[in-house]
Amino acid sequence: MNTAASENEVRGTVLVVDDEPPILNSLRRILLPQGYRVHTAQDPVEALDVFKEHAVDVLITDYMMPGLDGLDLLMLVRENWPGTASIMMTASNDMRVAAEAVNKNLIDFFVAKPWNNQALVELVNRAIHKNRASETARVAAGQRLFGKYRLEELLATGGMAEIWRASSEGADGFRKQVVIKKILEHLSRDPAFVSMFIDEARVTVQLNHGNIVSVLDFGNLEGTYYLVMEYVDGPDLRHLLYGNSERATALPLAEACLIARQAALGLDYAHRKADDQGRPLQLVHRDIAPQNILISREGVVKVADFGIAYRIRETVAKLTGQDTTAGTMHYLAPEILRGKKPGARSDQYALAATLYELLSGETPFSGSGAVLLHQILEADPEPLSGVPDHVNAALAKA
Repeated sequence: MNTAASENEVRGTVLVVDDEPPILNSLRRILLPQGYRVHTAQDPVEALDVFKEHAVDVLITDYMMPGLDGLDLLMLVRENWPGTASIMMTASNDMRVAAEAVNKNLIDFFVAKPWNNQALVELVNRAIHKNRASETARVAAGQRLFGKYRLEELLATGGMAEIWRASSEGADGFRKQVVIKKILEHLSRDPAFVSMFIDEARVTVQLNHGNIVSVLDFGNLEGTYYLVMEYVDGPDLRHLLYGNSERATALPLAEACLIARQAALGLDYAHRKADDQGRPLQLVHRDIAPQNILISREGVVKVADFGIAYRIRETVAKLTGQDTTAGTMHYLAPEILRGKKPGARSDQYALAATLYELLSGETPFSGSGAVLLHQILEADPEPLSGVPDHVNAALAKA
């Protein structure tokens, strides 16, 4: 079924898929006044027919339906219509399914039933913006070369760098997906930052472990310093935990511990890494947090940004006077906050704080600012309920 606002007011095309007509009618009433063209379908097969006949900007789908379920539909849409932004509707007890969809990179957002109407409209607006921005980036990047690399999609940008998905092309059609971190121009002009960046890159390019994102290349092109890294096809832990919600969804015990174990193996390798003469390099990550731990579609855990992210943020803070630790303070070890030199134990503390969050959906301490600082330095986190004693003991020891 197709319902639309007047053509002059159409902001985008939304397809809603649910086997309950009241849900379809409710979403139609919410979205039509906002200027969206709305198609509806009561099962995935009907939805695929809509995709074949119309250009769909945003898909909103339940996952429990007759025949093909919502995950099957999402996989087909990602494969055949990758430009469509996807929103999964879930009930409160369906969050593990949403986490699975995020882990498989099948959805961009999810919304819990019952929803807030205004929040839902804002989510659709964001999905439309993501759809248009991704399409613009794909078109622009397809024509853009960066040295021997072809920039394909701008994944993220911030105060330190642009992150691009790119490809390296060789003879006979050889093509390898990579990620390029392009340091912003003003940092590339700072001698102190450049010296630090080169030193760190020379060390991290030596790391070769299955649970660490490999650094493949680094250099300077047209005045811009860059790193070329292994492309991991999957989300980071923060995306897996939170999706696009402000509340995290805890993971099952076995899954959370497996993730932490793989990250620990990568960290242990780096902590024990020595140079060609057998001298310890004394490497410390210094920025272990959910956003720096990636999970591939095959379930392989990779620690990213070894040593680089922390030093970049440190330099940005010195150059701008801005506090850049706000998002990672929950994972900082007490000795770092006391001004002492970070060591392997600092990474262990941060990984334990991350595991605590995976198991509970909450960081070990809930304060902010001075309160959070006091909690980390003076308090012990509450033991987790429903978790074996030996796991709580390991968390307390770290």
